[in-house]
Amino acid sequence: MSVENLRHFLPSAKEAVKVVRGINTLNLKAFRKTITTPALYVPNLLCNDVRTLERQHLLRVNDKTVLNGRIDQNKSHVLLQPDVTSESFTKRVQELLANGEIQLQTCNVDVSEHTFGFDMLADLVLPEACYAYKNFRVTGHVAQFSYTDHEEDYAVLAAQVILALRKKVRTVVLQVDEVSGVERLPVMKLVAGDDDFLVDFEDLGCRYKFDLRKVFWNSRIGTERKRVVAQLKKNEHVVCDLFAGVGPYSIMAAKKGCRAYANDINSHCATAISEAASLNNVANRVSVFNLDVREFVPRLMEKVIAWEAQCQRHDGSDSRESWPMFTHAVLNLPRTAIDFLDVFRGLLVRCPHLPLPLIHAYFICPDQCTDESIQHACNVLGVENLGTELEIHEMKKFSPKLVRYCLSFRLPGDVAFTLPVVKLPNEGG
Repeated sequence: MSVENLRHFLPSAKEAVKVVRGINTLNLKAFRKTITTPALYVPNLLCNDVRTLERQHLLRVNDKTVLNGRIDQNKSHVLLQPDVTSESFTKRVQELLANGEIQLQTCNVDVSEHTFGFDMLADLVLPEACYAYKNFRVTGHVAQFSYTDHEEDYAVLAAQVILALRKKVRTVVLQVDEVSGVERLPVMKLVAGDDDFLVDFEDLGCRYKFDLRKVFWNSRIGTERKRVVAQLKKNEHVVCDLFAGVGPYSIMAAKKGCRAYANDINSHCATAISEAASLNNVANRVSVFNLDVREFVPRLMEKVIAWEAQCQRHDGSDSRESWPMFTHAVLNLPRTAIDFLDVFRGLLVRCPHLPLPLIHAYFICPDQCTDESIQHACNVLGVENLGTELEIHEMKKFSPKLVRYCLSFRLPGDVAFTLPVVKLPNEGG
């Protein structure tokens, strides 16, 4: 689409923004007007042919041809760019005009902020440097964006553009910081709209309901979740979700027919996981924990070992709840996940017949600088390498200079079957 198609109709930046009590405010009235443009009055049966023949002359907004409603049951107006004349038409269209099968007329069209769309409004009223406002994410009815210091003056204006053009959005917030504290609480403040953070929405076929201020949620890694869950087999694989947040990995796995153990130290997250499991009818396949991960793994393994012993004695037929060994472990804590890999030391010492799980640990580092993180993982686990199943999957950029990766590998037997070294209080400094 050429923006020049619309330059006759867009207000100036000065008209689009007015100052109210010292704050830049979006002036929606400046975008609402009636425009007059040439149009071909065409029988409905010829509409598609004419649009194809004159596609370079069509009036386009946001890559869509602007058409008004049909005048009657038989004919429609095909809107054209303001400067189009009959001499510029294709030979076939000129013949239709000469034969009287179609007519060249003028047409009045009502346009508004919705006609121009979000990108055009944002480009018009926001400085080019304010790229963060154009990359907001939406969770339920809440739109979130982050910013740099020089962009904060435009927060209200950006929020008004979002509220005006995203029908489902009722609340716009600034994400002041990614997360804060061990519970990974987002630091955000309301910019515009309703003071309502209780979201109820669907993501990748799963429904969630939670207070966005009290939990960790990332809507931008859905593709990665699908990639990991695609590796799971129904009724065969079991997921251990160590830093589950509101449980998207676990809920998706459970909906696929897998068992899942979902843990988060944040009690609000644990509550959200339980609610999501009920909302998605998978509560019987998701066990929820609210523990520090270093307490969670040993406690889970106690249940796994006890259930395995029961199965060996009674085939598990009288067990009310099964606790099979997990086959996949997800550590979605990109800043520090690798530091927690040592929780798997000695994992299978008491049950060496169980399979070694596949580990998926997320981390952040400069682009193409993964060797240091791999070495760090080896040091934490106390091994020289991560084996032949090692895989590094690159995700989207976390920031302009940092990239998010997923480190996947089979837990080494030297780690799983060796007890961790425990330093006594009187040993060394």
